[in-house]
Amino acid sequence: MRLSLALALLTLTAAATPQLYSYRQVRERVFKDPLTTPPPVETPEELGILKALLSGGLNARFAGTFADASDFKDPARKLIHRPGICADGTWRIDVENPATGLLAVGTEVPAILRFGVGTNHVARPARGGRTFGLAVKLFPTQDPDQPVATRNLFIFDQYGLDGHARDHVLTPDEGGEPIVLSNHTPANTLQSKLVSELVLARFDKTPLSRPLYPLTEVDAQGRPVSWPHTPDVIQLVPQKVRPRPLPPDFREELRSYAPDELVFDVVLPRQALVVERIRIGTLTVHHWVLSETCDGALHFHHHPTR
Repeated sequence: MRLSLALALLTLTAAATPQLYSYRQVRERVFKDPLTTPPPVETPEELGILKALLSGGLNARFAGTFADASDFKDPARKLIHRPGICADGTWRIDVENPATGLLAVGTEVPAILRFGVGTNHVARPARGGRTFGLAVKLFPTQDPDQPVATRNLFIFDQYGLDGHARDHVLTPDEGGEPIVLSNHTPANTLQSKLVSELVLARFDKTPLSRPLYPLTEVDAQGRPVSWPHTPDVIQLVPQKVRPRPLPPDFREELRSYAPDELVFDVVLPRQALVVERIRIGTLTVHHWVLSETCDGALHFHHHPTR
């Protein structure tokens, strides 16, 4: 299926050299004018998302997402992952492992995160579930004022694009399995298969597996790695989750964590290059923020599969 002329032009325009920002610039913009309460969310319109899929609206959005390497874009009403919450954090690798670059031992760089929900339900709906995703923007530098090309990581929980009917984003229901986030995303339902095969697959040959080479080809000082070693799978596992009761709105749930209380273990499961599952480091979340920039202008580039 060929891209339309409009989509092709969009891709070429977005592929232009992006403006580089420093960590401090990105953080200040995301945290500027914070909202004291979560903004209201319109009633989710799954039919509207389907119409956008059939009309090509989602195609245009994803074309820009894969092609545009900028940290910010023109704010526009999102079709999916509309409500979200952002945070600053620190990415730290403290265990020797086979990977290179930002996955190598001794790495410590700042990060900006955004949790979003693909189905746009901020609380568990009466029927069905929610699709939770986390985007992590890493800044390969030791100088917070140095403009750099950021490296982005996209992960979903173990239920992937299919979604899951649980009350909370990180705390499983009673008797449920612990939440594990990964760059490999299941898609087994009809709706998730449609999004994957009719939209995402047009712009990336492995849409359900986000590549990790952006994290292994540059080190914590922004220097290129001569011989990168790149794993296929990475996981983020929360060390400790808050006990109930928790707010039903996932944004309020995450805001209930105090600074530095939420820590994810960075894990490489068994795979090529990795003989046994190994915890290699942590992602520590410092401060949460609700803002228009977080939900509108902040952009996480989908690095395409090579």
